[in-house]
Amino acid sequence: MPALDKLTCGANKLTNIGQAMNGGSDYTDTADVTINKTCDYPTPVYSCNDLTLTPNYQTRTVKAEVTYTAKDGATYKNTTLVWGDSKQDVITGTTGTHTYAADGTYTVKANMLFTVNGADKAPAANAACSKTVAFSTTTKNPSVKIEKWVEGKKAVEVEVGNNYTYTVKVTNDGEVDLKNVLVSDEPEAGVTLVSANVGTIDGNAWSYVIPSLKVGESKSFTLKAKVMQYVQGTLKNTACVNAPEVNPSEPNKKDDCDTADVTVKKPDVPAPVFSCDALTLTAGTNRTVTAKVDYTAKNGASLKMVTYNWGDGTTPLVTNNTTTTHTYANDGTFSVSLKLLFSANGSDSYAQTNANCVKSVTFTTPTTPTQVLPNTGAGSVIGLFGLVSVLSAIGYRLFMSRRLAE
Repeated sequence: MPALDKLTCGANKLTNIGQAMNGGSDYTDTADVTINKTCDYPTPVYSCNDLTLTPNYQTRTVKAEVTYTAKDGATYKNTTLVWGDSKQDVITGTTGTHTYAADGTYTVKANMLFTVNGADKAPAANAACSKTVAFSTTTKNPSVKIEKWVEGKKAVEVEVGNNYTYTVKVTNDGEVDLKNVLVSDEPEAGVTLVSANVGTIDGNAWSYVIPSLKVGESKSFTLKAKVMQYVQGTLKNTACVNAPEVNPSEPNKKDDCDTADVTVKKPDVPAPVFSCDALTLTAGTNRTVTAKVDYTAKNGASLKMVTYNWGDGTTPLVTNNTTTTHTYANDGTFSVSLKLLFSANGSDSYAQTNANCVKSVTFTTPTTPTQVLPNTGAGSVIGLFGLVSVLSAIGYRLFMSRRLAE
């Protein structure tokens, strides 16, 4: 008898053979025994769960898609799609397509096959895996339409930073009820979606799925948007709709689209203001002067360069400094003038000439008085001698008068 681990789960038939020899003859006989082995494995589960048919009425083509369950030792092998017009296809995946040669009503069946414990097994019958599709020259056509407005019009002018409203309307204008209708809106760069009454805004794109839309029914949606900065020209915003029933052979193709346009009002930008307001001169030693400039620059204007003309014939100084010094070679009165260059709106302009920015400075070296010596020529000597003689005589007389009086 074989070991237990050599037996398979379930019934195992074992045959015992007996032999005997008599006078050169062999005698053989057999006896069978069946051993049942019980295994604790789960029961394999396999089934056909559903069959979905997506028809294209314009081409009489149908797409069939199956779903199934296979577990606990069961694996999916294939499906035979019986199309109902005497034709069938075997698929190893889950989808197949078929085109009918003529109008009619056809029953499509999905006959699945699974591998279970090494054997091919068919699942139990399931009505969900048998569906009907009908084609005729009078087949009702599905259709869907989308319309879009901005502030109730096809085009408007908006202001930077102000919210405005888009309206999107989806209508089932066909002859078939629609399900899972995808509506989407993705504006051009420059338009920012702010909010929507339903759906989701992700990456500045809005989308919403309408669960069902009956024949003749419409659904409307509102989206708030704004333009964050001035953009020249027209900004288009396109909304599209896609219903699975309308174009089933190309499920990702938009069934209809519509646009609404905005232009942006150019903001009022104040004119640049720039001027030379004052020039202050401070005279120092050694004929050195310090010049300081005061100016105005606003509304987009900025000081770029200052040209100092010192009034002494030297080369003017061009700098971006508003305070600088200069030394004159000689005394004199000098007229110092300025030219201020400003940048505004991408171009350079000089400020208008201003008397406040023209000033004079004077340098004078003080003179020392010259000492004049007395003239000591021959005439002067004689004159001095005579004067001294007279003074001496007078003095002598006075002296003698006093002596006599005593």
